[in-house]
Amino acid sequence: MKINKETIIIGGIPNPIGGVTTFLSRLIKAYSQYVVMLLDLYPSEDKRIPKNFSGHYKLAKNKIIAVFLVFLAQLKYRNKDFFFNFSSGNSLAFFIFLPKMNNEWSLMLHHGHLSSKLPRFITKIILMKFDRIYALNQRQEEFYRRFKSDLNIIQETSYVPATLVDIENVEKEVLLDKINEGYKILVGSGFPRPLYQHHLLIDLVTRNQNLFLFLFLYGEGELKDELLKLNHPRIVVFFDKDEDIFNFYLSKSNLYLRPTLEDSFGIACADAVEFGIPVIASNVCKRYSGVHTYELNSDQEFYELSKKFL
Repeated sequence: MKINKETIIIGGIPNPIGGVTTFLSRLIKAYSQYVVMLLDLYPSEDKRIPKNFSGHYKLAKNKIIAVFLVFLAQLKYRNKDFFFNFSSGNSLAFFIFLPKMNNEWSLMLHHGHLSSKLPRFITKIILMKFDRIYALNQRQEEFYRRFKSDLNIIQETSYVPATLVDIENVEKEVLLDKINEGYKILVGSGFPRPLYQHHLLIDLVTRNQNLFLFLFLYGEGELKDELLKLNHPRIVVFFDKDEDIFNFYLSKSNLYLRPTLEDSFGIACADAVEFGIPVIASNVCKRYSGVHTYELNSDQEFYELSKKFL
C-alpha cells in the first residue's frame, strides 16, 4: 500500500493495537509527507503519534462527532483524497448521514470476512460514494460486488513493513533469559477472543517441555480475564505491549503461530517472514509469501506442522 498524493486519513493509531491501527501507524510513518490530517476514531489515553508526522491530528470522542469532523474537513481540504479505514461491514453505517463533497473517497475494511446488518439498498448507496474500494482478499471483493458489480475495486494488501528497533533491557530480560535456558521460543498474538484459538498454542507448549510461549494480547474480549490469569510455568502473557516490543520478541523467536478462524491477512505473519522467522497459520485467507499454512479446523495438522520447525 502506497500514498502518493495529499491525503486525509480516517481511522486510528495505537493504542489500542490492532490491524487497522498498526497498518495506519506504519503507513503514516512511511508516507508522512502526504498525510495532511489524521482523524482518529479510537479513543485512548495513550496515543502513539508517529514522530515524523507533521500533519493535523484530531481525536474524535465518538462516531457522531467524527461524522461532523469529516464534514468540516471536506470543507477545509477540498479536492483532497479521504482514505477511510474501518474493521467490519457494519462500520458502513458511519456514512449514512455523511455527505460527499468535492473530494475523492477511498475505503479499506480490514476484517477478513465482511458482512453488514444494514439494508441492502442502503449499503449499495453507501458503496457508490467511493471512488475506489480496496479489497484485501477475494471474499471481500465478492462481498462488495454483491451490491454493485461495477464498483472500482482494487486488490490491495494491508501490509507496510515493520521497522525493527532495540528495546529497553527491562523489557527483553525475560526473553533473553529463556533463550539462554535453552527453550525454543514461540510467539502468538491477537485479541483475547475464541476466533484466535490461543488454546492451541497453550496445548502445544503443554505437550512439549522444551517450548516457551510469549502470548501478546490486545484489546478486549471474552477470554481476557482467563488468559491474563493463566498460570503456566512456560507461558508469559503480555497485554497491550508496544509494537516495537512485540516485533523484538517476534524477531528473536523460533516460530510464530497464528491459528485464527478468521483473518484478512495477518500483519504479524508478514513481519515474521521478513525477520526470517518461520510462520504457521490457518489457511482462512491469502497469506504472505513464505507462510506455512494448514487446513482450518485440522488441529492435528497444526501440531504436526509445528513440530517440523521445533
